[in-house]
Amino acid sequence: MPTTLPPSVREHFGEAVAEDFARWLDEYVQENAVERDEYREVLSRLDVLEERFVQLETRMDERFEQVDQRFEQVDQQFESMEVRFN
Repeated sequence: MPTTLPPSVREHFGEAVAEDFARWLDEYVQENAVERDEYREVLSRLDVLEERFVQLETRMDERFEQVDQRFEQVDQQFESMEVRFN
């Protein structure tokens, strides 16, 4: 669908300028725009990646929590050893 400019723009800049600009704008959009189906496909893939990232982040949080618990256990053991040696 070709671009049409408002009548006030055509009157102000003239018909030739308005036609040139409309043609340039159509070409620019055609070269740089992404088709709706392609856009939706990319969004779908990004949704999958986001879900995987959230899962990975959750697993890492669980692992860090386990490591923290183990450090707490080791700290407790050191404290009990220190008490016994004193």
